[in-house]
Amino acid sequence: MLMKKLSIAAFVLAGLTASLHAQTPAPAPARTPSPTVAADKAQLQTDRAKVQADVAKLKTDKAAGDKAAVAADKAQLKADKANAQADRAKLKADRAQAKAANKAAHKAASK
Repeated sequence: MLMKKLSIAAFVLAGLTASLHAQTPAPAPARTPSPTVAADKAQLQTDRAKVQADVAKLKTDKAAGDKAAVAADKAQLKADKANAQADRAKLKADRAQAKAANKAAHKAASK
């Protein structure tokens, strides 16, 4: 009697396992990196390099005592920092847009 119950339980378990494997959803589409986000990241990297170069030039001109060059360097540094901040905001917006597009694609694929 015990063997009969065990064999029935094993049969039911095997059926449930097969049923679960049959109901496994298809894999969702891969998340593709956005070319816009990649371009924004590259631009931001360029902006960082410009700011670093501006800081180095400012330090050099301060050490040399060139007041006119220091004033010009500060103006350039301020402009490059503002540009970098604008590019960071653009990257943030583009990431949000790409994330929403990926989410919509996954939602459509899961239906």
